Amino acid sequence: MTCYATSNVEDAMTERIRQAAQRWRQVFHTNDNDLAALIQDDQIDVLIELSGHTADNCLPMLAARVAPVQMTYLGYPNSTGLASMDYRITDAIADPPGAADAWYTEKLLRIEGGFLAYSAPSFAREIPVAVLPARKAGLMTFGSFNNLAAGTQAG
Repeated sequence: MTCYATSNVEDAMTERIRQAAQRWRQVFHTNDNDLAALIQDDQIDVLIELSGHTADNCLPMLAARVAPVQMTYLGYPNSTGLASMDYRITDAIADPPGAADAWYTEKLLRIEGGFLAYSAPSFAREIPVAVLPARKAGLMTFGSFNNLAAGTQAG
């Protein structure tokens, strides 16, 4: 497995993935033409991109089809809109069969279970949960999960 790191942020997960990779390429400062050449030189058969329309994505380069099979997964919950993106990995919960298929340029590959599920880190299990306002006062409670670090890097 070859990994192309398009972000300049490194954390414990980055290190975990780097250790699992057979080949690690830090390509944050690499332009699209050079990255496309590197991917082709590496003879990548199936390329799975994880950014979608988020920061540091490589969609313009992927529009030129740098690998025989191109897939999108995980980092963005919608279509890339690229005719050159062959598949999107999802599940039947996020994208119900039939109804959702017409909204994607990619063919949807549905995996069993939730494709966005993960195990919470151990410290998260230790955080006490407060009584929600909906339970105390009958108010609606909304939640939002975001990467608060995104966009805050000095550069």
